[in-house]
Amino acid sequence: MIEELRLALMGGLQLTLGAKDLTQLLPVKAQALLCYLAMSGHSRARQELVGHFWGESPEERARVSLRVALTKMRQQDLAPYLIGARDAVMFNRQGTYWLDVEAFENCLERVRDADAAARPELLRQAVDLYRGDFLDGFNPDDALGFEEWMLAQRERLRRLALSALDELVHYYVAQEAYDPGIEYTNRLLVLDPWRESAHRQLMWLLARTGQRSAAIAQYETCCELLLNELGLEPDEETKELYEQIQAMELTPAPSTRPLPPVTPPQEDVDAPPFQAPAEIVYFMGREGEAARFRAALTGVAGRRIYAIIGTGGVGKTSLAIHLAHVLRGEFPDGVLWADAGADPMVIAENWAQVYGYDLKALSHFDERMAALRNLLAPKQALLVFDDVTVAARIRPLLPEGDRCAVLLTTRNAELAYALDARPIDLKELTPPYGRRLLEQWIGEARAGRDETAVAKICHLLQNLPLALAIAGGYLSFRPHRPLADFARQLQDETNRLNLALGNRQVRASFAISWQALDDTQRGIFSLLAVFEGRSFTAEALAAVAGMPLFDAQERLYALVNLSLLSVEGEGRYRQHALLADFAGEQLGEALETRGRMARYFLAYATEHQLDYDALRPEWENLSAGIRVAHDLKMWHTVVDFTKVLREAWFARGRYGEARRAYQWAREATMALKDDRLLSVCLLHWGHACIEQNEYDEAEDLLSVCLALFRELDYPANEATALYQLARISLERAKYSGAERLLAESRRLREQLGDIVGVAETIYRQAWLRYQRSDYDEARQLATQALSMQESAKDKLGSIRTLRLSSNILLQLKEKDHDLAERHCQSALELCKELQDQGELAMVLLALSNVHWSQEKLFSARKYAEESLRVLQKLGDRRSQAQVHFKLSQINRTVGDYEEAQKAAYQSLEFCRQLKDDLGTAFVARLLGDLFYDLDQREKASEIWHRSLKLAEKLQHSQLLQSLQDRLSTEQPVLK
Repeated sequence: MIEELRLALMGGLQLTLGAKDLTQLLPVKAQALLCYLAMSGHSRARQELVGHFWGESPEERARVSLRVALTKMRQQDLAPYLIGARDAVMFNRQGTYWLDVEAFENCLERVRDADAAARPELLRQAVDLYRGDFLDGFNPDDALGFEEWMLAQRERLRRLALSALDELVHYYVAQEAYDPGIEYTNRLLVLDPWRESAHRQLMWLLARTGQRSAAIAQYETCCELLLNELGLEPDEETKELYEQIQAMELTPAPSTRPLPPVTPPQEDVDAPPFQAPAEIVYFMGREGEAARFRAALTGVAGRRIYAIIGTGGVGKTSLAIHLAHVLRGEFPDGVLWADAGADPMVIAENWAQVYGYDLKALSHFDERMAALRNLLAPKQALLVFDDVTVAARIRPLLPEGDRCAVLLTTRNAELAYALDARPIDLKELTPPYGRRLLEQWIGEARAGRDETAVAKICHLLQNLPLALAIAGGYLSFRPHRPLADFARQLQDETNRLNLALGNRQVRASFAISWQALDDTQRGIFSLLAVFEGRSFTAEALAAVAGMPLFDAQERLYALVNLSLLSVEGEGRYRQHALLADFAGEQLGEALETRGRMARYFLAYATEHQLDYDALRPEWENLSAGIRVAHDLKMWHTVVDFTKVLREAWFARGRYGEARRAYQWAREATMALKDDRLLSVCLLHWGHACIEQNEYDEAEDLLSVCLALFRELDYPANEATALYQLARISLERAKYSGAERLLAESRRLREQLGDIVGVAETIYRQAWLRYQRSDYDEARQLATQALSMQESAKDKLGSIRTLRLSSNILLQLKEKDHDLAERHCQSALELCKELQDQGELAMVLLALSNVHWSQEKLFSARKYAEESLRVLQKLGDRRSQAQVHFKLSQINRTVGDYEEAQKAAYQSLEFCRQLKDDLGTAFVARLLGDLFYDLDQREKASEIWHRSLKLAEKLQHSQLLQSLQDRLSTEQPVLK
């Protein structure tokens, strides 16, 4: 038989495993830890556990203590109930166990949906499980975090039990079952002896059952208790009931609604109190969160305590104010507001006063809190606690029962849990709402005059509501200040943090969170500045901080709970950009720390240089690593980055990043006085420029490196430079110059015996013939190149030549569609083998061409769309332009002119972004064809003329001829 673990936590602590009494076998801290894990229901970080149970001990000793406690638990056969990881521990809820709190809460949960017959039994089961206060008498030393959690649970469970007892008593009175009514009323008074309404209920029940003397004695007990404990007289309702009992003139059962033991109000209050601050001037972008809170706070079932969680400046208070105004009509007894940092005694006095009660005579803390709770219990009000930082300060103010709703704002998620509040995270505004908020301050007309600057301001402030409101207010008082100038000012992180308006300042908002951190947390928070608001992993932080991964994970977990960090995807974190600015101020220069960041990402790039999936989430950090290495004059690191990432940059179309890196690398190689490294740097830089159609820059760079290669006698690199220069001539339609450069490159590569290089050059010669419509010779050259590439096992080169061969076969007089498709299928297999997504996309485009040529339009569009999906993930705009061009052709063929135009304009936009004049000319010709098809001949002619000018500039004879044919013929043949 499997032994059951039993955890009875209400009314003291009883832990048993079968016949074993674990309270005798386990150390007190281990018992507490077991209770905490069992109650939490989810994984708890080891760092959190250390803080809760050994918070006063040195960190290393505390971690050892945690390990010892877990070992002691396993030694008592509790291993099946503990699921441990390196950084977290959780209670195994799949094990065989019984937990009284879980059973108690389950009963109450079921009460909500139970029918009238089942409700009393479920309530009885629940109150029978409640043997007394949660962990009554249990108090492990040096465990302040656990103690606060324990007290919060104790108060929460007590409230649930009181509510259940109240409902049971009401049920038995309604059923005239007076004996059980007396039993449960007595149990209620054991838990809350100051509840005057319960004393009245018991007096009435005793009298109803003929126990007049006992009823009078109960009144005297009530009077004595109120006088001795609270210094109060019973209220008039209690006195009237006493007089009725003396005269035995009982009325129907008195109201079970508790009344406050204070002097009645002197005058009626005409309107319910409303203490919320004035409505926010400009409030927007929180419709979803507001709807969720509104539904939750006005719900009728269960206790309603909700928390708005978020970092400083994200708009927690603004949302709370908005909700207070929106929900004002839903709470007939008003809306009460308190600054949670104020003295609880003062809050209680102020809240009582708005209802006409005076609590000044109650100088004892517990007395005043009890009086306030009794006062609020029958009311249906919304209570708002703004900026809660200490749970113990507001816990005594929380009302009993479920008539009132409670809303609190805090930066600390753990604090919300401690108060049994359901948290809802609040993030910065989305970009559209950020812009609208700024527009509200500065006016739509002003914003519309410089939309770029508005977008820049919102981006620099990361759509943080506080920062946007301050910036908007600042600009509204300076109507003539150019927005672009203000945006430039914000590029300095100090200026961003110095944003202030009145008593509101971005830096001050963050400083509040900073001051609440301990030294260790401050150190980690500061280190996060090296990521500058970028997404990062715990491994990266561990490397930067020089600490074990486990410790880094625990530190990050703590900052997440404090709303100083966000979890972003699996195992990744991100600090808000403005928080990163603030962290940077605390970190200072920290050259060695920043150097460790650069070295970590170089090591990461080296390890994963061909694993594009691993590189994808780290591209921003890799680029930053190169920049930091440059700024710190870590010249060898800069050069090493360019060596390691070159293939990935070009395979993933990240040419802009490559160009920036090579610019830094040029400075590094010059500082190192290494002409060989310099020449290679310029070669790859020029290649990247070609891929972005920056031909002038590419030609300058390649010309310089070509001279260096000749001077240094590096014929292999000289051949590569010649090859890249030939590509520029080809793109400019300077075919004679391209032919000469390719021939010279081929000659050098043949002399060196570079089979792969020779095949690459022949492939490019074939491409040149293809561009000049010399398809037979193009096919012969492509066949020769492919044979050499297959012999040399050059798989990447083979893919490109197979694609070209497929396209050539579609242009021959006798088209060979079958062979063209076989070429594409062979190329697809090689793409899968190499995992080269860029080539895969282009092969899919080639397949689309094959099927389009056969008028298989459905499959042609399918392949093109599949190609586009891959390219969109890669961000390759040049290839996307080609695919959109093909989709436009396909849609035109099927007569879907709307989609054809949409695709053509998208292709045109990419071409313009890339400054690809040749691509622009071809797309313009296609657009003219589309307008011609739609019988918009003037528009078609206008666009063809624009394309013609580009063709003349490029001296592209084939394109020129086709456009001249269109413009000179009444009924042009549009091919």
